[in-house]
Parts: sequence; C-alpha cells; structure tokens
Amino acid sequence: DIIHANGMASNQLSAVAAALLRKPLVLHLQNYVEREYYYKYFFFLADKIIPVSDVMLASLRKYARRNKKIVLMKHAVPVQKKHEKTNFLHRELGINTKKKIVGFVGLIEERKGLEYFIRAAKLVKNTAVFIIVGDSLFTNDDYKNKMKQLAKNLKLTNLYFLGYRKDVSSILAEMDVFVIPAIDEPLGIVALEASSFSLPSVGFNSGGLPETIEDGK
Repeated sequence: DIIHANGMASNQLSAVAAALLRKPLVLHLQNYVEREYYYKYFFFLADKIIPVSDVMLASLRKYARRNKKIVLMKHAVPVQKKHEKTNFLHRELGINTKKKIVGFVGLIEERKGLEYFIRAAKLVKNTAVFIIVGDSLFTNDDYKNKMKQLAKNLKLTNLYFLGYRKDVSSILAEMDVFVIPAIDEPLGIVALEASSFSLPSVGFNSGGLPETIEDGK
C-alpha cells in the first residue's frame, strides 16, 4: 500500500515504481543529497520526505522552506543492558588487558575521515590500542588500502583493522572510547549505538554529530 525507500539508490528507483504503480511514496534520507535536481525530483514524486537530523532538515529547507512533505524523524537506539567486559578482544589481539581500546565502527570510505583516526594513533604511544571495525562498500577497497598503507608508513603497532564483524555489540562493550572522525556526518547513528553502551564518544563539531554527541557529557 505504501512504498518506503531508504537510501539514495533505492529512493530513485522507488520513486519511479511508485509513480507507475500509483502508490504513496515515503523517502527516508540517511545521507545528504548532493545535487539540487535530486531535491526537486524527490519533492515532486514523494508524498513524505523524512530527514534523520536537524542539519539534513536545514539542507532540505533551502529548497522548500514551507514544504509540508518534510517530516523530521531522528534515529533512536535501545539502551543496552550493562555489559561486563570479558577482555575477549584483548585476548584475540594478543594485547595486555591494561591497554585501553579506542575504536571506530562503520563503513570504510573517504567521508569517514579515518586518516585522522590513524594519525591520532601515532600520537598515543603505549597506553591504548586503536581498532577499526568495518569494511568497504561494494568491494571498492581503494580507500581502505590507502588507509592501511598510511598505517604502514607511520609504522603503527597499536592499530588493528578488524574488518567486517558480526559481533559489533560485543566489541562496543569492550571499548573504552569510541571515535567517529567523519568531517560531515549527516547524523552518526553509530555514535548513538556507542552511547547506548555508556561509551564516551569523540567526534568533530560538524554535520549531525553535535545532535548525537553532547560536548563534555
């Protein structure tokens, strides 16, 4: 009865399908729309447009200030039960349990700013290890390989690429600090997930991150 599209590629295809089938269309925008004609295309065909953060809402308002189709709906995550650390990650990596774990979880692509995370690992000597959990999108490994080469050039011994993992919740429970180094993240749902584990999170004051990370708290 309703077509609900999530993501840029599905938004475009679903808009055509909804028009052909004469079904109501809801477009869920998780990322910025970079081209103006996309906005006009969405507004024309969609019945409702759902941005996930205030900063995304503001970007939409530039093109349609009074558009009643737009409904802000921020992400939410369930609060996790208290997890006791088991140090399984320390054992897996072969590191001392006294070492703090600083982690990133997410898609490995340029907009995530992983070079800042990796260079930060160079500044922290013996007190912590840094882990990167996640993989490239659609096997496009150029950026991931570039980041691995950067880590190699910096001669880092305290940085680990863990790749795609199914046990992300368990890994978050083992972290001491969560970092999301993206320069302009539309929302940063993974920061919400980290906060559900009562993890202190670090991110740039840009994009939607100030909506998910409260400075100093």
